[in-house]
Order: sequence, then structure tokens, then C-alpha cells
Amino acid sequence: MSKIPDYITHYYSKGSELFKNICSYPDQVAEQFLETLKKNGKRVWLHPGYLEERRSVEAWLYSEFVKKGKKPHLKNPLYFVLGENDDFFQENGFFSDVNPVRLQLPLSLFSGDMISFTYPDSMPSLAIATDTTGRSDPYRKPIHGQVFTAEEISEVIQEYGMPGDKWKTEEHWRYDRFIEVQIWDDRPIWDFLENTNHSRRQKPQANMALERNVESWWWRAQIHPKSHFTISVLNLFFLELLDVYLWKNFYMARFQS
Repeated sequence: MSKIPDYITHYYSKGSELFKNICSYPDQVAEQFLETLKKNGKRVWLHPGYLEERRSVEAWLYSEFVKKGKKPHLKNPLYFVLGENDDFFQENGFFSDVNPVRLQLPLSLFSGDMISFTYPDSMPSLAIATDTTGRSDPYRKPIHGQVFTAEEISEVIQEYGMPGDKWKTEEHWRYDRFIEVQIWDDRPIWDFLENTNHSRRQKPQANMALERNVESWWWRAQIHPKSHFTISVLNLFFLELLDVYLWKNFYMARFQS
């Protein structure tokens, strides 16, 4: 029987502001920001159409969560990992320059209307489930393309186990590296931080002015590092790009930013 972690982890760059989601910003600002990242070599795997794909996946997450009778407070979720996954979220992994800061929170902070899960990251989960090229067939499982509640993920973990290191020896688990957590209400987080010594960061204002300089805006208004899984089933190089970048160093032979 797999032990289910009782905490979640959010990875972010030191000095950046917590809990930003690129889909919360207008297309023009978001696209400029993504282009700057790519040109500067910080996210070389970004491809045309990424923002549209990500918005589509987030709309799917929201829709599926609501279908389960949930009432999300946020339109765009905040992203965490169930337990932790330092293999990927570290220097020379997703974070190319320095090791990130970790924010860990107890699962008990969140009610059923505040939290959902995908196994693995939501972008590859949906992509593998809906791929019609046949390339994802060796990796497809019933858990892909599913949004789980807290109760449901417990049953899933009992059946499939935690991702762990199965990817290292079993090809079938190649892309199932961690369980992604979507948080649909940030209020318990800010209450928790305000009442502990973990962080004294000020909660951002709802109508925060956008920075004119995108590069400056990126570092000051941190967006969650979700985009390491950006490959759509419409992209003919789905698996190739995953291999080349996503799993380099950790996954070639192992979801703030």
C-alpha cells in the first residue's frame, strides 16, 4: 500500500513573487513574456501555440473540476506537486541557473472545493490521453486525461502507487514522474503564511499594474513553472521534444517559474 504524502510543494525562483499564472494575463503580455524567455535561452523548448495550448488545458481542468460539483474560487489554478520532486525542479533541470526555493504546505489546509489532481502533470496527461498518432499508445493509462478530487486521488494512488522511480526501469511509466496538484483557492495559503514564519510576502493586489519591461515583469511577478510540459498532441514532435528537453539530465535514461 502506497503512503500518500500529507503535504504539497511549490517551486519558485528566490526573490520572485509567489503564485502567478501566465494565463491570468492578456495574450499580448503573455506572448511577449514567453518570447523573451525563449530568446534569452531560459525556456528553449517553447514553441508557437504554447499559450493557446496551456489556456486550453486550464479550461479543461476548470471544466472537469466543476463537473464534479466543485466550486473553484480561482479561474486559473496555482500549481504544486504532491509531496515533492526535487529531481526535476532544480538547477540544470527546469531551473537552468540556480536551485529554486520550495514552499511546502499541508494538504489539510484545503477543502474538497479547493484542490484537484492529475497524474502526471496536466499537460502531458491530457496530451497522452487524446493523442491520435499512436505515439502515446505505449504510455497511455486510464489515469491520463482525468482530473481527480482528493478522494479519488487516494484511490488512484492505492491502485497505481506514487510515481516514484518507476520511470527509470519501466518504459510504460516513462512520462509519469509526479502527481500535479491544482489549487483553486489561494485564501488558505495566504492565511497560513501570515500566521507562520515560513513567509512574510505580501499578498499581491488583484489589479496589479503590468510592468512595461517584460523581462523585469517576469522576475518580479513569478509565474509557476508549469510550462515544462508544453507539448500538444498536435505537435508532430511530441515525444521527441519531451525527450530532448523535459527529461534531460534527469529523465533521459526522471509542475511558479
